[in-house]
Amino acid sequence: MLKRKHSDKGFSLALTLIVITLVFIIGFGIIAIVTSQSRTTTNIMQSTKAYYMARTGVDRAMAELRANVFWSGCGSAASPETVSLSGFKGSYYVTALSKSTNATSAIKVWQITSTGLCDGATRVLNAWITTESFAVYAYFTDYEYGYWPGGSTFDGPVHTNGVFTYSGNPQYKSRTTCANAKAYDGLKNKDHKKSKNGVQTAWSLNASSKTYSFTKQWDEGKWFDLTDTTLSHFYCPLNSNSSTFSSWTDGPVAMSGSTDYSFKCAQPEVSLPIDTSGIKNVADISINPSGNSNNKYYMTCYMDNGQCKYCIRSNSATGTKVTGSTDPVLPTDATLHVNGKLYIEESTISGKVTIACSNEMYINGNININNSTNDMVGLVSQKNVNVNTPGEDISIHASILAIEGAFQASSYNFNPKTQMYLYGGNIAKSAGIFGTSGSGYTEHYTFDNRFLNQCPKNFPITGKMKIIGIQDNASLK
Repeated sequence: MLKRKHSDKGFSLALTLIVITLVFIIGFGIIAIVTSQSRTTTNIMQSTKAYYMARTGVDRAMAELRANVFWSGCGSAASPETVSLSGFKGSYYVTALSKSTNATSAIKVWQITSTGLCDGATRVLNAWITTESFAVYAYFTDYEYGYWPGGSTFDGPVHTNGVFTYSGNPQYKSRTTCANAKAYDGLKNKDHKKSKNGVQTAWSLNASSKTYSFTKQWDEGKWFDLTDTTLSHFYCPLNSNSSTFSSWTDGPVAMSGSTDYSFKCAQPEVSLPIDTSGIKNVADISINPSGNSNNKYYMTCYMDNGQCKYCIRSNSATGTKVTGSTDPVLPTDATLHVNGKLYIEESTISGKVTIACSNEMYINGNININNSTNDMVGLVSQKNVNVNTPGEDISIHASILAIEGAFQASSYNFNPKTQMYLYGGNIAKSAGIFGTSGSGYTEHYTFDNRFLNQCPKNFPITGKMKIIGIQDNASLK
């Protein structure tokens, strides 16, 4: 019996030691896992901080290059730029490499290499940035004073340096902005009032027009704060005689339920170019560069055995050729500037081409592109761009910019109404007129989404910078 008791005690001791050993193993395992996870979390945090340092460097480069296209970078590995962000400190250094064509191109591209450093972590970002062109807009005006009726649709970015007013519910698909901090009554064009602290707090009925002078924050039903630029939607109710929010019917709405739609007032102004001299200075083809700017020129582009050729004549469509006896080939990517009035006849164009003139521009026929994937056209006029085909349908594939005028019909006193189709963008000093309810053109606008990321050669720029691609070294590990 004594031997059995000793055996039992030995077994219990061995079992206890095994359990204790297992507990220690499990405990050390848990500690190791927790330590590893803690170290991983710390590394992720440090790497994330380094990433924001690198992004700070990219933002710094964009700001510097906006002011000085020759800026080449700042800081170095030995002496980086230091900065504090949200309670932590770090540093970065940046280099900017210019594209070889920057010296002669209005649209410039840089490769930015930004290295962020924080708590021993390093993050390198390679970003490609470019100047933004006006072609990114489906619709743009420097001055807006009329009102948009229901039924109008805009399927790309929209901006005015003036104000939008509404009667009905025009539809927008993308970013929509205006620079003016005021909203206007669409019938009487009267300023909406605001309280001393900048927030609308009261409304009043205009007895003659039956409209209210107020602005309203749309989705949340809050008063629109003219000092708050973070608001994502803006509502301008018109033609209502009710103070109940749900009964206000007029104002912008999302097109087909678009999730990319936003509406903001009080945004920065975007300045149109002063004239076409910037295009003239970088033009591949220059017509009458120092002659009389009132001269008339007639241009035709056409495809011939896979090549795009062009012909320019003086004074009339049958006048003397100024481009030689044999029609030359239009370069694949070209900028053509005419000092004078330009009449563009029925044309098919190949390549990324900008055609500009220092006076009025007239479109006397359809403007087509040869390849819907690769080709795009920009038309830039110092004054109006006039659709000049009264009584006939017309189709135009181009982003159009009228610096001091409008994209408009040269005549709309004809009926029955015909159709005007623009596939591209309408950028102008002011809105143009194409017809009335019973005469002229019915307008159809379709934005070419390719203009969001590319543009015809040397199409005018907005002064803004945008990132066209970014590579994070952390994603390559």
